[in-house]
Amino acid sequence: MLKCIKNNTPFLPRWWIRATLNYSAHLLLTAVLATSFILAYTIINFKINTDLTDMVSSKLPFRKIRKDYARAFPQLSDTIVVVIDADTPEFAMDSQKRLANRLLQTKGIFKTVYIPGGGSFFERNGLLYMNVQELERLTDHLADAQPFLALLSRDFSFSGLFSVLEKVIQESADYFRDNNGIILLFDQLCEAFENTMANKPCLLSWQEMVLGRKATKEQLRRFIVLQPHLDYSVLYPGKIAINTIRSVADELRLRSQYNIKVRITGNVALKHDDLLSVQNGIGTAAAASLILVGLVLYVGLGSCRLVFVSLLTLITGLIWTMGFAIAFVGHLNLISITFAVLFIGLGIDYSIQFCLRYREFIVSGHSSRDAVVSAALGVSNALLLCTITTAIGFYAFVPTAYAGASELGIISGTGMFINLFTNMTVLPALLNVIPPRKSIYRSLPGSKAFSVFPDKHPGAITVCAAVLGLGSAMLLPKVFFDFNPLNLSNPAAESVVAANELFKSKKTAPWTISILAGSRNEASELAAELRNLDEVETTITIADFIPENQTERLDIISDIALFMPSFPKGLHIAPQRHAQKLAALKNFEKTLKNCPELPPEPDGKYSLALRRLNKSIKNYNAFIGNSQEAQRLLDLLEKSLLTNLTILLQNLEGMLQPHAFEEPGLPMELTQRFASRDGRYRIQVFSHENINDNEALKRFVSSVRKIAPDATAAPVTILESGRAIVSAFRRATLWALVGIIIFLLLVLRNISEVVLLIIPLLLAVLLTAAASVLLNIPFNFANIIVVPLLLGVGVDYGIHIIYRLRTDTVSKANVLETSTARAVLFSALTTVMSFSSLSFLSHRGTASMGKLLALCIGFIILSTLMILPALLKFFKNNICRQ
Repeated sequence: MLKCIKNNTPFLPRWWIRATLNYSAHLLLTAVLATSFILAYTIINFKINTDLTDMVSSKLPFRKIRKDYARAFPQLSDTIVVVIDADTPEFAMDSQKRLANRLLQTKGIFKTVYIPGGGSFFERNGLLYMNVQELERLTDHLADAQPFLALLSRDFSFSGLFSVLEKVIQESADYFRDNNGIILLFDQLCEAFENTMANKPCLLSWQEMVLGRKATKEQLRRFIVLQPHLDYSVLYPGKIAINTIRSVADELRLRSQYNIKVRITGNVALKHDDLLSVQNGIGTAAAASLILVGLVLYVGLGSCRLVFVSLLTLITGLIWTMGFAIAFVGHLNLISITFAVLFIGLGIDYSIQFCLRYREFIVSGHSSRDAVVSAALGVSNALLLCTITTAIGFYAFVPTAYAGASELGIISGTGMFINLFTNMTVLPALLNVIPPRKSIYRSLPGSKAFSVFPDKHPGAITVCAAVLGLGSAMLLPKVFFDFNPLNLSNPAAESVVAANELFKSKKTAPWTISILAGSRNEASELAAELRNLDEVETTITIADFIPENQTERLDIISDIALFMPSFPKGLHIAPQRHAQKLAALKNFEKTLKNCPELPPEPDGKYSLALRRLNKSIKNYNAFIGNSQEAQRLLDLLEKSLLTNLTILLQNLEGMLQPHAFEEPGLPMELTQRFASRDGRYRIQVFSHENINDNEALKRFVSSVRKIAPDATAAPVTILESGRAIVSAFRRATLWALVGIIIFLLLVLRNISEVVLLIIPLLLAVLLTAAASVLLNIPFNFANIIVVPLLLGVGVDYGIHIIYRLRTDTVSKANVLETSTARAVLFSALTTVMSFSSLSFLSHRGTASMGKLLALCIGFIILSTLMILPALLKFFKNNICRQ
């Protein structure tokens, strides 16, 4: 091959092309059968790996630590987090319990169902986790509510509630005027009346009134953590589990009947949504890519038949490459799945070069058969050089620790050789079977001035290129790598929205660091040391679930139980007739009207709340008196007022019967999350900052690892994966550059030619880096392949120009006026169109890859058709013309 290129003789034997033409029909039939078999095999075995942080070598130290951690606590891996948001804390807790219990009843879908802060253990012992001061305040609040609850216990019904409220108003004791709970009760009663008239659900929170304050956002939110059985033999391993959660939530009518928001996040859901956004988008992108490429091809080739044979050849090579990927790699990942669009953008270049050279011979008077032979021989060496240099750009990632890009390198690099093979077999056969009609040949489209501009102004172009290069180089320090995987996902996906919202609270951040200690005492000591760090909010170990001074707390809870009224275990709202409910409301309105506190006063929260309540009850009674749906509205009001009270009283009844316990008394599902079977204890570390911010995550991980070098879990994995990938990127870029230079020196045997090819290439790299800064497109897990790929692809266009000058011994025409320049231009345009289709994907990582690829190809074509010809003007004598 080297000898052929050196002597400018085609590496492809003439008999190969003639045999292809003589047996065109047989070859095409064989190609159709092979393509059909490969396509069926690919569809059956198609799989995608969606974990970006898992796409680095398992031999790296942080990956080994993570695997050890996963073996010790397997239930913490591959989880789904259900986020439940309710309007009241009572219903948040009740919805969590009901949904979790139903999910526990599903068979074969979930390995574990864990209810943080829930379950029978916490329902009974939850008050033991309050400190003594909090318990004493709770005692005071419950003592204030005791008369109210005692009266209600005798008649737990709609009219019973309003009868008690009448007594509260008639009592008019001084402490009511300063009781925040009573004022809050009046305000919420008003909201219940107003919302019922508007036919909106409005569950009144009795917990807020007992405690005398509005619930915090954390109290209105509950979680369920599930570990599903994942079937990796199917495309969507988490689909069944996610659909089951949604189905059960719908069956319980949490959203429709109770306005409960149930969202699904966690790493399984994030991977699932990433896969959905990429797969759904990649199909559309590939289709759009083919359409756009077809349109550009028609403009460039000027023949529907040439467009047809080119696209058919491209699709054949694409299917064969897909089959290779599934057969030899076993799966695709969120990076390598983009090979389809990359293949379309790069693979069509070969057909463009071949077809334009073929048409050039047709126009000059050759027969179709001779034109195919001459075109194949004329472009074979250049296409082989381009195949190898492009493959070097892809293969440069193979020896790195970035397995995700390594797999893309194997697939796409090999795909370039497959594409060369199809263009040297399938394409000639198609051209022989369906030759195009003759058409008028034109060189580079556009004005003559553009074609000759580099030839007339080489100095100005070279100076401008130097200025652009220096300016771009100054921006290099601002180029950065965004290692946050959430920034790659579809921002509108439910799992991403929920995860980003959880990061806003220090207590619910999805990412925490975990550390394994050899004993419980060691874990407690290390946790205490970590809590002193500025970057750490808090730490949790198994010891934190065993309250201190339990005897003192138990005594306070026993005192509460003594004065609290008793409610039956199966407490439910006593049914009443429509007339009884109406009468209760009328009596309540009458009591309010006669209340001595009702007349206007200059101030006083109690009087203001009372006057608002009086107005609301009058409006409500008037409304239902004129409504044909009075009974339904009264039932809705009853549900709004008493549902949460039922839940609160049932929960309170259980929480007043705790017992002392030590570690063996903790529930197994909790213990297994902090104590492994091999005797090690887990420390969970929460960040003081929002580590969804990259700099905050760096500070958090760095600070913790100074004390605990073997720290692991998501923050460490994400940061170290990013560092490993940046290192892989640097090595791949260096190897690609060195490999391409060495290869070009071996085959071209001319240092001047190699230098002329590399200078525009390096300028395109600098311009791409500068564009990433100016357009705020940081490098990330997905688009970091752009630069090594740019080196491999970018040199191809220059090779075509150089090789045309080498072999064109007769024509003295400007190289920009030849079919080669036309082919380079339209090859670049089809590539830009193909890569641009990725930019519109909802998956931000893949979209950023499309944007940078489109930009870099644009810079390459600028360098090849403007800067390279200008440089050639100065060094034309150094180009080997044979």
